[in-house]
Amino acid sequence: MRIQIRKRNLELTPELASHVDRRLRFSLGRFAGRLRSAVVNLEDVNGPRGGVDQECKLTIQTNWHSQIVIEERDADMFVAVTRAADRAGRAVGRQTSLRYGAGIPRPVKVRLGNSGDQS
Repeated sequence: MRIQIRKRNLELTPELASHVDRRLRFSLGRFAGRLRSAVVNLEDVNGPRGGVDQECKLTIQTNWHSQIVIEERDADMFVAVTRAADRAGRAVGRQTSLRYGAGIPRPVKVRLGNSGDQS
């Protein structure tokens, strides 16, 4: 899976780039064979004024030609990235289980006791 980081109106520090890469690989690593790419758009929406304006928009392309888009905003970009990565992992998990099945065998009901014959 290819991860591409884009930024707008903010400085991409090595710590932030490392955090984005680490969180996405942790959240999406088990699905890596089923994902084509992940594009992370990081933006400071209203500039240096502060507030809840740090936006992380995550766009994931899957092998079955669907797209999953997650958006998170917070006052701290690290928190926004963490939340977006967690949500992306759950969303890809849901889509994968819908497409390929849960992969967990379902329990079979077994009836114990009398089968209706009385002695």
